[in-house]
Amino acid sequence: MAETAQRSVSTATKIAAGATVVVTTVAMMPQINSAERRGVALATDLLAKVERAIEQCVRQADQKVNDYHFNGRSPSRELCQQVKMGEKTTWAVYLGLFKHEESWPCLREALDKLLPKRYLLHPRFQLNELTGTWKFLNEEQVKKIVSEHGWKGLWGTIEPDIVLMDEKGFIVHVYDLKFPCPEFNNARWERYKGGRWHDEMQGRVYERATGVKPRLVSPRQGAIRED
Repeated sequence: MAETAQRSVSTATKIAAGATVVVTTVAMMPQINSAERRGVALATDLLAKVERAIEQCVRQADQKVNDYHFNGRSPSRELCQQVKMGEKTTWAVYLGLFKHEESWPCLREALDKLLPKRYLLHPRFQLNELTGTWKFLNEEQVKKIVSEHGWKGLWGTIEPDIVLMDEKGFIVHVYDLKFPCPEFNNARWERYKGGRWHDEMQGRVYERATGVKPRLVSPRQGAIRED
């Protein structure tokens, strides 16, 4: 079992919409790639360092949450499929969300050192239905949408986990974290099970939105190369 592609609004997004967020480094405004203008990928050595840091944070978050709930053991396939008591979701989905939230502080610290002002964590993008183009929603825009329309106002938006930018702000690398349950399952893109992107593959939607082919990162497999 994997985390569902149609994730609920993250805790971090809810905080951003309802309170002042303390950010250690203010990132530049991301520019979405087009046929005419595209970003320049990170240098090979820098990208390797960044991906190693992302992998380490993902593994650390996975281990911390497993330590907290299971004394360091990994949940069984049977437990992953069970509905968690007090929650309205399975252990697989609950743990995936918990591990995402646990990973943010580590990622922020690492990327502040390696790529200051040139990364975003869980940024939100929205499709303009009239023009067919995507735009980035900053924290103030998210707050405004939620205050006027509630969380349903974010229907149809997407939220990849990590976006890296070049020196001009163009998006050049996109990552999505996966925490398979049980751990020996391979990380994979899922189909949206409802909403604006019903039956579409999550990775395809992310690629259309950012102009960059995204990569999955999981504790066991690390950053997965699909090409």
